[in-house]
Amino acid sequence: MSISQEDLQKKSSASSNSYDDGMEKLTEYQLTEIGLILAIVGLILACISETRLYFPSLPSLNVLILLFFFGSFVLIFLGRKEFGDLHEKYVVWSAILFFVGVVIVGSILNVGSIFSIGLFFDDASALRNIIMVYGMSFVLMAVFVGVCLMLLVWALESKTGKILLFSGFLLRILVAVSLCAMLISMFATVKDVESAKVAIATIESKLSLVVPFAITHHLLNIIAYFMAYMKVRNERKEQISAMPPV
Repeated sequence: MSISQEDLQKKSSASSNSYDDGMEKLTEYQLTEIGLILAIVGLILACISETRLYFPSLPSLNVLILLFFFGSFVLIFLGRKEFGDLHEKYVVWSAILFFVGVVIVGSILNVGSIFSIGLFFDDASALRNIIMVYGMSFVLMAVFVGVCLMLLVWALESKTGKILLFSGFLLRILVAVSLCAMLISMFATVKDVESAKVAIATIESKLSLVVPFAITHHLLNIIAYFMAYMKVRNERKEQISAMPPV
């Protein structure tokens, strides 16, 4: 039985459509892969940034870290549809929380550094109030960032990956609450600028106690994100193998 020209065209068209769909899926996989790589680099930089207390000459990496995470959120957002409705929904919420946290809470945190804020206020009561707001904002930022990092890859993770993400989140909150409590307690007895300077110097010396825990929660997230990256990478390879010939 001979095949008509029309049947050949239909078959060719179907094959072409299938190939195009496959290429679209691959593009979303690649976007997500690159986004995860950017997030991992951002987390590595965050680990390095935590050591500034030990190495004061180390330049601030905050802007660079923010740029890496911004790129990561954009790429993972663009490639979200291929990984199911749950992942798509979580990524959207993660992006919303990320921008809300950066714009609102980040603005509060950047009003002034806790290591120089005592130089500009003669009113001890006003200084204590500012430190309290600063500390609470720090905790709020930790919650925003922690939830964002979990939601961004939660649907991509295995059970082990989810445990790592949640452990990192809890440790991040613990560090933030500890810092907040330390700030409030240190400034509770401040009466003037001179005593504020003493409190600031004391805090600087005690911050070294929480740095290892801060680095640890970054490392937990790095491992979890690498696991998600490997899963997406392997699925992309399977998609390539399953694609019809052109």
